[in-house]
Amino acid sequence: MGHVAPTPGDGAVSGRPLAKLSLPGKPQSVAVARREVRKALADAGHDDAEDAVLLLSEMVSNAVLHTRSRHAGGRVLVEVFEIDVGLVRLEVTDEGAQGVPHVSRPDCDRTDGRGLWLLDELGKGWGFRRNGECGCTWVEVMTRTECVRAASRTDLCTRDWPSP
Repeated sequence: MGHVAPTPGDGAVSGRPLAKLSLPGKPQSVAVARREVRKALADAGHDDAEDAVLLLSEMVSNAVLHTRSRHAGGRVLVEVFEIDVGLVRLEVTDEGAQGVPHVSRPDCDRTDGRGLWLLDELGKGWGFRRNGECGCTWVEVMTRTECVRAASRTDLCTRDWPSP
């Protein structure tokens, strides 16, 4: 089995690289990814990174639980790019799986099945692409307090509210 190879974005990712980690495809790697990416984001001035860290945790968890990366010698590649002021792109590349990830409605009686739903709800955009046998899930998320607050105000102002 081949190891995860670095891949470009779903096009060219333009932006400043903030972190790149190659981790074993083991559940313990989720905490390592969280810690290292939180530090990289803080060092780059991204002060509201909790959503980004949560989404990264979900993506790495999916990679180590549901892909060939979980097998002996498997790897997961984590990359973080600053693509605009207060906006980062997180990419997790794994060694591939059958099928394509899809959002499912969370089941209240289960403790799993919410990862991609969270990407859909908290991210500005997300997607999946294949690179040979490898798979890459990516999400873009705001990470600076002033940007998150401005987006929240915009969402409130542009929401289609019901008439009284």
